[in-house]
Parts: sequence; C-alpha cells; structure tokens
Amino acid sequence: MGEWAPTLITSTLMASLSVINYLLYDRWRTKNYQYVYLLSGAAAACFLMIYLLAIALDSTLLRGIFSTASLLTFILLQATFFNFFNPGQFKHLKLHAGLAVACLPIGIILILNTTIGTIFLLILMVSFICLSYVQHIPKLPKQLLFKIVHVSFASGFLIQAMSGFELGGALLVGGMIIAASYLVTLLLFYQRIIDMVEAVSYSAVTDGLTGLYNKHYFIGKLKDFILQDRVYALIFVDIDHFKQLNDTQGHQAGDEILKLVAKIFKDTCKEHALVARYGGEEMVAVVVDNIDPGDLSELFRERVEEQSPSITPVTVSVGYSLYKEGLSAEQIIKQADDAMYKAKDRGRNRVVSYQVFD
Repeated sequence: MGEWAPTLITSTLMASLSVINYLLYDRWRTKNYQYVYLLSGAAAACFLMIYLLAIALDSTLLRGIFSTASLLTFILLQATFFNFFNPGQFKHLKLHAGLAVACLPIGIILILNTTIGTIFLLILMVSFICLSYVQHIPKLPKQLLFKIVHVSFASGFLIQAMSGFELGGALLVGGMIIAASYLVTLLLFYQRIIDMVEAVSYSAVTDGLTGLYNKHYFIGKLKDFILQDRVYALIFVDIDHFKQLNDTQGHQAGDEILKLVAKIFKDTCKEHALVARYGGEEMVAVVVDNIDPGDLSELFRERVEEQSPSITPVTVSVGYSLYKEGLSAEQIIKQADDAMYKAKDRGRNRVVSYQVFD
C-alpha cells in the first residue's frame, strides 16, 4: 500500500484546491470558481477511490486508471484556468475538450495493454504540453508560473509512464510523487493566482463606471442574505430627471453624476448595507443591520442635494421597504421600487416607505 501513498497525497491536494475555490465562490459567486471547486472535488474523490481500491485490485489496472485520471484532471484544470483569464473564448478550449475526450479510450487501451496504452498516453500528454506552450500559455498572465506547472506535471508523468514498462515500483512511486508536484506548485503559488483571479472576478461582479456591485451579483447576495435571515430592509434609488441631464449636458456630465451619487450612496450606507447599481440611473441597497432605513435614505438624499452642485445640481427619489418573513428577493425589490415611484409621483427629491403608503 505504501507505493500508492502519492495517490492519497494527490487526493488531499485536490480536496484543498476544492475548498479554496469554494471559499472564493462563496465570496464572489462567479461560475469560474464553481467549475474549479466542483472539478477538483470530483478529482479528489476519484483519486481517493483509486487509493481505496488498491487494496483489492491488480496494481497494473489501477496504474492505468491513475495515469488516465491524472492527465484528464490536468487538462480540465488548465482549461478552467484559461477560462479564468480569457472569459468567453470557448473556441480556444476545443483542444482541451478534444484531448480530454481522447483520454477515455486511451485509458481503456492502457488497462488492456500497458505498453501500447502508455505510448498513446505519452503522445497525448506531449501534444497537450506543446500546444499549450504555443497557443494557450502566451494568452495567460504570469506565464512562467504556468510553464513551471506544465513542466512539473510532464516530468512526473514521463517517469510514471516509464514505470509502465516494468522498470520497478520505485519509479512508480517517484513518478506519482512528481506527478503530484504540479499540484504542490499550484498551491504554493496559489496566492498569486488568487490575486490575478480576484482582479478578473472584481470586474465580473462590479459595474465598471461606478464601482458598485452589478445587478446580477446583488440579486445573488440578496437571496443569500434572505436564506441567512440577515435582510432588514431594501432601498431603491433613482436620479431625478437623469435623461434630461444627459440630453442637455452630455453623457460625460451624466457619468460624473452617476459616479458621485454612487460614492455618496456607498459612503452613507457604509457597513450597514450592500450597495449596487441596478441599471441606468437606478441603485439599490440591502440593509443588513437593524438601522432605520428611512433615516439612512434621508441622509443620503440630503448629501446628494448638497454635494451634486459641484458638478451639476441633481436630486434623488428614494423608496424603501422593510423585510417581512416569507418575501422573496424579487418581491422586496418590487416593493422598494414601487415606493420609489411613489416618491416621484409626490414631486421627486423625497423618501417614501412602502409600508406607509401600502
């Protein structure tokens, strides 16, 4: 069983990778993290299963399964990282998809005939490494890091494959350890990758103009807060006569007002609420502290009226709704939105509570 210890190490490393990405997914709620934590979690379970089966099955069979699983996991992880830094460029992932599919029949050949299967698997691995160096790594940041990861894996995989020619259990153990080293490298430098990914993720969940969270992220967090029983109220904001401002003073002035109002809204809410741009000149905030949303909204309205003349005088109409148990995210947003329109109907530049006029 000692010779299969590296399989357990690999399983542990993949599980660690899964946990890290789950925490990132829980923070940012972007699909890339979800893909990595699901993929690495599945790989961890697969390698753990191989380790447990080593007790009962022939080692040659397990070696074939391990080799195939190692290469398949590596290809899929690299595809996921490529998508991290090049979102939407799915046409460049055709290579990953094709080679990942090719792993399965080659894995079967490897189990049936170690020599022929090993040759095919080596050809597949070398092809992937070479094509990655030419096509994919140049499109990634921190290229040296990814080159180290690829070389580490290729070295370990080569030694592991040599053990398929019956060069001894020591080579198998050494190959497995070095094959696992690419995961060690990945984890050692993972903080650097997190820094890069967070930059990508930040742009994915925030509005580029105002720096506030975007609508998609906001709705996801609002649903989370409702499940966690953390929602106290929801505030809905609209800048008065914003279209007229754009038409008369130009979009540049409109953009400056949007940035100013967003900053005032965020600074006013501070840690009491999560603030987002809902669309156009509309902004929202979910209040998570037991603080009067009416006072918070009125303070925000006053600050906009006081500070906006530095660019051009504007006012805001604000509506808010207190959360009641059983309300969905969509329902409380609609209530606050209705209150905001009631504020407009009453002459704009005011705060209205949904519970007051309902």
